[in-house]
This record gives sequence, structure tokens and C-alpha cells, in this order.
Amino acid sequence: MAFNVLLFSAYVVVISFFLCSVDAKVNLMNASSLTNGDDSLRGRSLESKKIVFDVRKHGAYGDGQHDDTKALTNAWAAACSYSQPSIVLIPKGKRYLTKHITLSGPCKSSITLMALTFYSCSNLKMENLKLVNSQQIHMSVEDCRDVRISGLTITAPGTSPNTDGIHITRSKNVQVTGCTIKTGDDCMSIEDGTENLHVKNMVCGPGHGISIGSLGDHNSEAHVNNVTIDTVRLYGTTNGARIKTWQGGRGYAKNIVFQNMIMENVWNPIIIDQNYCDSATPCKKQVSNVVFKNIRGTSASKEAIRLDCSRNVPCQGITLKDVKLTVKGGGGDAKSTCRNAKWKKSGTVIPQPCASSK
Repeated sequence: MAFNVLLFSAYVVVISFFLCSVDAKVNLMNASSLTNGDDSLRGRSLESKKIVFDVRKHGAYGDGQHDDTKALTNAWAAACSYSQPSIVLIPKGKRYLTKHITLSGPCKSSITLMALTFYSCSNLKMENLKLVNSQQIHMSVEDCRDVRISGLTITAPGTSPNTDGIHITRSKNVQVTGCTIKTGDDCMSIEDGTENLHVKNMVCGPGHGISIGSLGDHNSEAHVNNVTIDTVRLYGTTNGARIKTWQGGRGYAKNIVFQNMIMENVWNPIIIDQNYCDSATPCKKQVSNVVFKNIRGTSASKEAIRLDCSRNVPCQGITLKDVKLTVKGGGGDAKSTCRNAKWKKSGTVIPQPCASSK
């Protein structure tokens, strides 16, 4: 029971999943589109003289219980065969269960996806997908397991807020490889319930870098375990390798590795921030067993390393190994600051770690 997408004769996209609900959004360019829409979308599509192919008119229930495979396939086929700009409308707030689907091209008009959200999926596979100018998160994977994502290209203006590239939450056994992400927020956000995540060969920037968190907002409990970020290039991002938690939150973020990273003009190259928003209540979330290894490049600020941990539950087991970060343009020596952090270094570490491990 898988879901496969093949678009264009020379460009292949594959999405596969088991018993999964999906929301999708696209922009209203001259394109055959797959969208999770509302009345405003329908209004704009009429203004643009686009034909709307509503999956409900092709028999979809959207109740999370009935099999909507045939309805989605038929709506896609109708839009794909239409030579003018068109939209496949997947109504907002519904859950669509599918079995094996093949949505194939080439279509008579092109396609541009804006955003995708996958809920409660297993054996999810996405390859060579392009997402452009989402209003918020471009791709969200929630409550899923055994996920493979590769070859994604995600693009939005660097000034666009909340346009995270890939968002992972409450999901296990996830691999992300070979993606290029340029947005106005986190290239990748890793949140509560993420376990066994491996990211490799990513290009990030502009954006807010690779972020674990924010965790523990509204005094909640959150857990992240066993995350590896490997071989990433970051250009002009506000952060590089970041862990961020809210005061008052509980839980842990542990067994995390950031390695083989190149940063160019990154404002906060290495940062643990357990004081993400002002609060009188200290954070109770334990950050432990975190490795920053083989990280090189330039910082847009003098503070290249900041370990700002909870006074209530200090960071434990922080390792800096083979790190070399200098200030962009020769603007003086880079610095590091630490608070409530237990750390150690291995190999050459520039800037020098904090004066003491407190």
C-alpha cells in the first residue's frame, strides 16, 4: 500500500507511504496543481481562470476511514490531461487514506508544489521533489516512522517568516539526504518525539540553519533522541547547528551529533540556547551527549560558539572536536561563551572553549 508520484518525462518524483493521510498545497501559477485549499484558493483560481478538479466530486470521502485512492487518481488524471492551468483541490482539514497510487506524468501543464504534510505514515519515501514559496512550513512529517527523504529542493525568500523547509516531529527512523533548502526560517526543524534521525549532504541558506527545537513551550514535556546531522553546508544563515528549548519545559535532548559542517557568514555557528524566550521559570529539559565535530567556516558575529544552558539542569557531555570558526572578513578573533555547561574538547578548537566548564 504505497503512494507514488511521477512527474514530467525527464524529471521523476516518488512519494510512497502506507496508510497515510496527506495534505498538499500548491501555488496558483500556470500549472496543474495538487492543493489543500479553501474558499480563498478557489476564488483566486477562478480569477486566474484555472479549472478546479475537486477530489470530492470524484468520490473522495476525506473521513480518514474510507479508501480515497480511486477518487484522488481520477482527479489527478483529469487535471493532468487538461491543457490549461488547473488545480487538484484536496479540501482543507480532511484526512485521505490511500492504498497504492501512481500519479504519473508528463502532464499537459507543469506542476509546482507549495507544501506537503504527512500524518501517521509508515514506509514513507520522497525523492526529487520541488516545493516553492509555502506560506508556512514546506514539508511536515508528523507521527511517522521509517521515512526516506532525498533530493528535495525547497525555495522561499529569505525574508519570509515561518517558512521552515523540513519539519520533523513525533517520528522515528527518518533519513534525509541530498536536499537543498533556501527559506526564511529553519532549513530543518526537529521537534518533540523525534528519534533515530539521520541527515546527510544538505545545503542550507538563506534561513535559520539546522535547529533541534524549539522544545518545551508552554511548560510542556518534549523528547529528542539519537540525531545525526552530517555533511552540511550553510550560507548566510542566522544559525548553524542549534539546539533551542523554552524555560519551564521538561524532558531531554540527547545523543546528538553535528559533524562535517562548513559554514559561511553564519551569525551563530554553534549554539545551545535553553533560554529561548524570557521566563522566570528555569528550563528542566536535559541536554546531554552532544558532539560538535569537524565544523569549519566563518561567523558573521564575534560569538561563534554559545552554550547557554539551563541553571536548573545544566548541559552534560558536550564535546567540541576539530572546530575552526573565524570572524568573517577578519573582524577580530571569534569568541565563545558558556553558561551552565559541562563540556570537553578534542583536537584543535577555535575559538578556544570557554574559560571554565561550569
